[in-house]
Amino acid sequence: MNINIREERPDDFGFVFEVIEMAFRNEKFSDHQEHHLVERLRQSQAFIPGLSFGMRNRKYYSWLYFAYKNPYHKC
Repeated sequence: MNINIREERPDDFGFVFEVIEMAFRNEKFSDHQEHHLVERLRQSQAFIPGLSFGMRNRKYYSWLYFAYKNPYHKC
């Protein structure tokens, strides 16, 4: 299987938003706001842009995000 992994780019943001919204659209136990979570994560201080990846093969797309949570920071 051939998989292309690359750092996420700003021109991916709209596509990722749509895919996440569609993935949770019919979920019974969802507030249907998951697609906004990724936007909030990207805007947070905990977001690590260099560790945001898009992965793709001929059939599937996937995204992986990393963020840092300071255990001493009060939410």
